[in-house]
Amino acid sequence: MMPRGASVAKERAERGRFIAALPAAGRVPWERLTVQARKEELYAFDFVADEAWADMIVRLGTSLWNFLDRFSYVMLKPEAIARRCACDVFNYLEVHRFRPVALRQVELGRSTAHQMWRYQWNAATIDRVRLTTFVNERCPSLMIVVRDESDSDVPASVRLWGLKGSAHAEKRTADHLRTAVRMHNRMLGFVHTPDEPADLVRELGVLLRDGDRDLLLREVLLEIDVESPAQLKGRALDFESRHTAHEVDPAAVVNRLVLGSCSPPVTAVIDAIRNGKKLPLAKVHTAFGELADEPTRWDFITVAAEVIRHDRPGVPPMIAAKAAVEVAELWKRGSPNPEGLFS
Repeated sequence: MMPRGASVAKERAERGRFIAALPAAGRVPWERLTVQARKEELYAFDFVADEAWADMIVRLGTSLWNFLDRFSYVMLKPEAIARRCACDVFNYLEVHRFRPVALRQVELGRSTAHQMWRYQWNAATIDRVRLTTFVNERCPSLMIVVRDESDSDVPASVRLWGLKGSAHAEKRTADHLRTAVRMHNRMLGFVHTPDEPADLVRELGVLLRDGDRDLLLREVLLEIDVESPAQLKGRALDFESRHTAHEVDPAAVVNRLVLGSCSPPVTAVIDAIRNGKKLPLAKVHTAFGELADEPTRWDFITVAAEVIRHDRPGVPPMIAAKAAVEVAELWKRGSPNPEGLFS
C-alpha cells in the first residue's frame, strides 16, 4: 500500500498533464465511456453527468481511468433489504470475483430517483413512479462498491451489469444476480448496477454529494481505512437487521392474505392479479386502508407491483435498454475506446 501522502502528491503532479490532454475545452468524452449513441447524445447535455465528471477529473487525475475500468457498485434497494438479500449478494460477488471495498447508505428520495431514471421513466406510468417513491421511503438503499478482480476485457460496470440479469424474467438465467435474489417483476428490481462507465460517472453525481464522492473515491483508490469483505458483509447484515423484514413475494403474500380472511376490497385486488387484470394504484391503496405498520405497507407494495400498469402504451424510453451481451461485445471490439483509454 502506497503511503497516503506520497500517493496524493503523485496525483497532484499528474493532474495538470491529465486535464491538459482532455478533449477541447474539457469536453466530456462520452464517446469513450459508452457504446450507446443515444446515451452519448443525451449525457452530453446532462448537467449532473457533466458536473460529476468535472469534479472527478480534478480530484482524481489519471486515477480516474483505473476507477472507471476496475470499479463499479451494486445497490441493494429497500425491497432487497426487507428480503434480507445482503448475504446472497455478497456470496454472489465473491463467486464472480468482485471484491467489496466500501459501503454507503443512499437515500433514494423522490428527486434523486427522478434523476437516476429520468431517461427510462418517461415511458413509465405515474402509478409506477409513485409506487417506486413509496418503496424508497421504506428505508435507505445500500451501495456496495466493488473492484473487479477477474481478467475481464470489459470495464467492471459492463461485466457486473451483464451478470445482474434483465428486468424481464424470460431473459434471465439461473446464473444471474436477479435470479439469486428471486426478483418477481420489473417494478421491484431488488438490485441496481450502472450499465457502463458513463453511468457510473453520472450516478455517483446523482447519489453522492461532492465531499462524499471524493471521500469514497480516495478510500477505494488509495486504500485508506479499507475494511475486509467480511467486515463489510457484517456491516451490511447489521444494517439489514435494523429494518423491517418481509418476504416481498407475491405468491406468499397472496396466500397469507387469503388464509387470513382478508377484507373484500383486498380480495378484489387479489382476484385481479389472478385474472391478469390491471388496477389503478389509488384503488389498491384504498383496498389496503391506512397502512398503519411496515409489514402491511410491504404487503401493499408487493401486491400493487403485480397489479398496476408499468408502462405508458406506445412510449419508448429515451434510452432503450440494449442487451448486456450486445454492449459487452461492442466494448470488446473497442468501439468506445479507440485510443486505448483503459489500457
